[in-house]
Amino acid sequence: MARRARPVGPRLQRLQERVEEWRRRRPHRTAMPAALWSEAVVLADREGAYRVARALRINFEGLKRRIAESAVGGTAASPAFVELPARAVVEALPAAGAIVEMQDRDGTHVVLRLAKDAPVDVAQLISAFRGRGA
Repeated sequence: MARRARPVGPRLQRLQERVEEWRRRRPHRTAMPAALWSEAVVLADREGAYRVARALRINFEGLKRRIAESAVGGTAASPAFVELPARAVVEALPAAGAIVEMQDRDGTHVVLRLAKDAPVDVAQLISAFRGRGA
């Protein structure tokens, strides 16, 4: 007994139509636009990757890779910013001194160059920076 395929939802059907329209108009062997891939990734979260790949007639492995990239916040490139708790900064100070940079949400940026054996409480500096002007 053959399995009956579930009907395609309206969002997937609209995307399917857009992909087919792109296929009709594209130069031969042109990569699918990023906007269409992004929408396919969003729909795959709701409908399932296999179902979306099959409905759109796109590469399943390519869709899975894009889903994985979106799950980690983009490509495998290194992050532009890493936030550390104050305690980790204090414990990681090297014996030769350190540079501590802080930036607030409004863009205010402070750079502290600490001399070797500087009697500075970095945690207190961070706290003061966060609470300034309050």
